[in-house]
Amino acid sequence: MKNDVRYLTQCHNFTGETDHMTGMYTAAGLNNAFDAMKTKFPPETAFPAVFLRVCQDREEEFSKDYIRERIAALIAAAESVRSFAEKRGLYGRVSENSFIVICGADADTIADALRCAVLSNPRYREQFGTDSLFCAGETLHANQCFSDIRQSFTQQIEAMRKEASLRRLLPQYDELIGIRDRIYREPVEEYRIEPFAKQCMVSVNYFNARYKACFGVSFHQDCISSRITLAKHLLSTTGMRIVQVAEACGYADSKYFSRQFSAAAGLNPKQYRELFRS
Repeated sequence: MKNDVRYLTQCHNFTGETDHMTGMYTAAGLNNAFDAMKTKFPPETAFPAVFLRVCQDREEEFSKDYIRERIAALIAAAESVRSFAEKRGLYGRVSENSFIVICGADADTIADALRCAVLSNPRYREQFGTDSLFCAGETLHANQCFSDIRQSFTQQIEAMRKEASLRRLLPQYDELIGIRDRIYREPVEEYRIEPFAKQCMVSVNYFNARYKACFGVSFHQDCISSRITLAKHLLSTTGMRIVQVAEACGYADSKYFSRQFSAAAGLNPKQYRELFRS
């Protein structure tokens, strides 16, 4: 508890309508902005909303340097949220480790795109890893109370966090999450499963079984997912040509990239980018 208090006191306060650490709306500011915005639309209008929370349950030593780095990583997350949302809708930091974005497109699509944006931020990923970010999307109606949707989001995120906490108890989780973090940190690399299985002193089949138990996906498929995560981020937030996105994600053949992206996302890269056109 003492460590938590020390950490939270570093995160500034949320009085007023602006969070002084990030320059974003606070919960109160976002609520007022949403109330003002929805008056311009018919009562039946639906607004896609996404809730993001950073939750790291692994034990850490809360030194001053660690707290400073943790704050920097939260600011990095905020920068990723802002970069994605600032021309698309409303967004805010509504608690010490939570953000809400209200903008167009499908809520689940926005949630996935925001997850990709934050996980593609090196500063965030280095500090918090790949198992710390939880996102939930939901449709917010004009006649709803803002506090009600926050409560619904909180319940969804808490269920996700509990599930993740149980996974962290699985055998070899700590070793495997280090491997996964490396894959997402350097997605352009070509990874083979054999060296990692040898590193863990297990067979390839056992390694893959443990990996899938911990993360719900095979090692090979996760290597692909790490590249697709970066590709989604680049397609939704930059004007890079598709061939450039392919190259940045480690693909020498842009046509192969497009096929692999389509298989993972259900849309080809051009169609995916169109979802986020202002």
